[in-house]
Amino acid sequence: MIVGYESSTQKFRERTDASVVFVLRRKKCACGKEVTAKQLTQYSACRTCVAAAIRRVA
Repeated sequence: MIVGYESSTQKFRERTDASVVFVLRRKKCACGKEVTAKQLTQYSACRTCVAAAIRRVA
């Protein structure tokens, strides 16, 4: 290892800590299924609930 350079693992951890966290967090849908917070924010439900809602309307 070259003196003065950080290891790639340390760089990865720093970048990961600095990145957007909401994408990786899990939350529960109304049906009880765990999905990403991003999916709940975009669709306000999990994929199964959204598909069921479309089937009820159609």
